[in-house]
Amino acid sequence: MSGPPHLLPAPSTVMAKGRPVTLADGLRVAYPRELAGVARWFRRVLETGTAWYVSLVSVDEVQDAGGSGCKVVLLLAPTENAAGSTGDEGYRLVAGGDRVTISANTPAGVFYGLQTLRQLLPPSTLRKAASRPHEPVVIEGIEVVDEPRLAWRGVHLDVARHFMAKDFVLKMINLASFHKLNVFHLHLTDDQGWRVPISAYPRLTAIGAFRRGSPAGHWSEPWRCDDTPHGGFYSREDLAEIVAYAAE
Repeated sequence: MSGPPHLLPAPSTVMAKGRPVTLADGLRVAYPRELAGVARWFRRVLETGTAWYVSLVSVDEVQDAGGSGCKVVLLLAPTENAAGSTGDEGYRLVAGGDRVTISANTPAGVFYGLQTLRQLLPPSTLRKAASRPHEPVVIEGIEVVDEPRLAWRGVHLDVARHFMAKDFVLKMINLASFHKLNVFHLHLTDDQGWRVPISAYPRLTAIGAFRRGSPAGHWSEPWRCDDTPHGGFYSREDLAEIVAYAAE
């Protein structure tokens, strides 16, 4: 079974399993200390899109309380498929009965498992802001075991030829990670624009980041210019933010 058509890329293994799970406002997410960063990221994006209140609790607290009230549980645990270990970026997601459990060998695997969980939710939970708390969401009982077929899954963004604002770059990183791409290549310099500041050579951005116009027409036609000024560059702080955001 290749899985629901809205899971992209299609997971390795998907099967129906157990009873549906309902997620709603007041969601509790349990995690071990090693997954604190992943858990905080998940809380941030889910609260943004749903206006739910999401609380984070330790896995030890869940175990002591018998798991009462925790609808999402994140675990670092040996995770295997039919061929053996799912590796550093594979995961197992089980939704059934009273909770969704995501386990993986590494935090990266748990992160990709959470991206699959986000894809199982309706698109309305992916908004940049919610005017009111989203209604409860029912996830059908399902088990997903997945691992990437390729270690390098990259996306390339050329901002040298056409400058893209920092917010667009961050959006591109969001979309790439949502679809489990793991390498982001940002093309910052070329003959049509220099986008990265070098303190020893300030004219690279003062002059090199701007042009009077851009080539127009098909490459096989005689060269012509659209005469539309274009340019821009990132500050060192912008680039540091982009790198940190991609790393997260």
